[in-house]
Amino acid sequence: MNNIDKVIRFIKEIENLKSVTRTAWTKTGRRESTAEHSWRLAMLLMVLREDFKDLDIDKAIKMSLVHDLGELYDGDISAKLQNDNDNKA
Repeated sequence: MNNIDKVIRFIKEIENLKSVTRTAWTKTGRRESTAEHSWRLAMLLMVLREDFKDLDIDKAIKMSLVHDLGELYDGDISAKLQNDNDNKA
């Protein structure tokens, strides 16, 4: 499998994040998807670039886009339901 095929396969896989709902709601009362959550966080970082010149914004944007990829397989687990003693390796 060449690189472009791997990229297309990855993009198709993460498209499913649009269907993963979180334990958070939009201002209209609809449950937010993981994709919406990650997109909004990345946008926030992008528009704050000038306010945080000492921060590596590009790295932070990348982190915001990948930080919830695991929800694709395990769903969103509310912080209220997580045990403080969980091993988050």
